[in-house]
Amino acid sequence: MEIKKTTFDEISQLNQIISRSKSFWNYDQDYLKAAIPLIQITEAWLLKHEGYTLREDKDILGFIGIEIFDSYWKLEHLWIDLKKIRKGYGRKSIHFLCQVAREQKITKILILPDPPAENFYLNLGAEFTGKKMVSRIPNGPIFQEMIFIL
Repeated sequence: MEIKKTTFDEISQLNQIISRSKSFWNYDQDYLKAAIPLIQITEAWLLKHEGYTLREDKDILGFIGIEIFDSYWKLEHLWIDLKKIRKGYGRKSIHFLCQVAREQKITKILILPDPPAENFYLNLGAEFTGKKMVSRIPNGPIFQEMIFIL
């Protein structure tokens, strides 16, 4: 697997992966219909954020997207193609992200994960910050902020 900076020509494929990956969790279809457009990436998003595409041979496997601040990063996207979920690609993505952050002297990575993904991040060493956020979608989940301290 290789991880490289995302290019504009990958956006369409990545949005398909984002849609399918978000649907992996057993959310209500009305929630998904409203939520997925809010998490799709655009050229404008990519101009203001860092994106990394996971590839194996010519296949796109997933996407990492971060917002960069002076002293920390915010992981906004970690999406793995459905065929590759639970095969170690998410773990490798987090290890990659933490390594790049350390190289750039970043000491914290914040995350606001989908509730079903919280254990994934806990198992990799993230901790809850105590901050909670209600979904922008009516009747959506409550998200709990997490942090990796590097």
